[in-house]
Amino acid sequence: MPAGRGPALVIRGATPQNAGRDDRTRTRTGPARAEVQVFHDEGGSTETAHILALLAAADRRRHVREVINPALERNAVVLCDRYVYATFGVFVHRGVDFRFLATINEGIPRPDHAFYLKLPTDELLRRLRERDGDRLKHEERSAERVESITRTYEELGSELVHIDGTTPREGVTAEILRPEPAASPDVA
Repeated sequence: MPAGRGPALVIRGATPQNAGRDDRTRTRTGPARAEVQVFHDEGGSTETAHILALLAAADRRRHVREVINPALERNAVVLCDRYVYATFGVFVHRGVDFRFLATINEGIPRPDHAFYLKLPTDELLRRLRERDGDRLKHEERSAERVESITRTYEELGSELVHIDGTTPREGVTAEILRPEPAASPDVA
């Protein structure tokens, strides 16, 4: 699991009852293009961000078609770290309009569950430095940039289940596997 970076886990088809099943598909989504890696490592212009957002959306569509949809058709549980929500965090921060991102990512399957590990900025930066040393990505080198991205995650509201990332791993796991409350019956 990433050390405190954005939505850490997306689950389709998972419930506490099937948490131990062996028919899971683990996947890491994201553009496979070198340009995106350079952009994440070194930064770039807003125009470059728009171009790379399009490439990321195209790559995500391919990934959904080739990996995620076949797994869902097999009734497998699909686990992704980051997924489409990370696109909003990074590209909104880089100046790409939220509505544009929503449009180019239209049709991407919504997860049953998406979790966001919320950490104070200083703790998140400490964990990133501990994990990556001097190889931090462009956004990870500045508290202001990290806070800009986390604000986008906060603005996604109910799309993400917010979990206290300062909780020990066992507590985070328990929170993720906690059953959803039963829907209350409609009163006529």
